Amino acid sequence: MYKSVIFLPQREIIKLHPDSATVLISLILPDVILGFDPGYLDILQLTFNDISEKKINVTVGTIPDEADGPIVQAYKGEKYIWPDAHHTNAIKAFLAKHEGDQRQERKIIVHCSAGISRSAALAAFAVHKYGTILLNGEPSYKDQVAMTNTSMANPRLLRLLMEN
Repeated sequence: MYKSVIFLPQREIIKLHPDSATVLISLILPDVILGFDPGYLDILQLTFNDISEKKINVTVGTIPDEADGPIVQAYKGEKYIWPDAHHTNAIKAFLAKHEGDQRQERKIIVHCSAGISRSAALAAFAVHKYGTILLNGEPSYKDQVAMTNTSMANPRLLRLLMEN
């Protein structure tokens, strides 16, 4: 079972010490390549931008939730890879695979670039789905339960995670 979830920015991930009871989910931007120290139970790395319908002021449903390949949409002259059902299904399958039984206490660490939106959405989902304790990922508070704010969670990613 999952006991806790920590979400934090990419720059903080290297300060943590991996352990075999922890799964790491790395939500990175396109063209970013990261390597991790061995020692985590498992690592899932997904690539998509921090973009949502709310961010570009369009109605939910305007951008499809699912497609045969990555959903790429131009916005302000840039191309963005949207979080989609493929990403959220991979996250759910990864977490289900490593949940363990009641005697195995697992931890989830999730990071994105800033540790504010994409990782917060996944942390909010973990709290909802698994009843995990939400820990603050800042190094000075990482060992205590904190009033961590997930209000900046990416609404598209959170919606897709919460569906089915």
